[in-house]
Amino acid sequence: MFVCKLIIANIPPNYKGLAGSPDKICVMTGGFMLKKIISVRVDDLWTVWAKRLGEQADRTPSDFIRDLIFLMVFDDELGQALCQRLKSDQISYNK
Repeated sequence: MFVCKLIIANIPPNYKGLAGSPDKICVMTGGFMLKKIISVRVDDLWTVWAKRLGEQADRTPSDFIRDLIFLMVFDDELGQALCQRLKSDQISYNK
């Protein structure tokens, strides 16, 4: 089993977010130091998928996953659609 580490932004407490929304952050243009780590336990197949998708998007696997989550937050309609699909179809890699 491998561990995929994602680095996320260290957001200052007074940061207002996009359009005044504190739950939407822009790490690409904000100039924040990326120093927080999230670890996700994965297997060999998941690692291959992350690498392939990252290459298709011209990103490392970690950058791809971080940017995908950012996109889901930034594009609320897309994020809600994906979350709804996970719930309604009971999609889970572990099941």
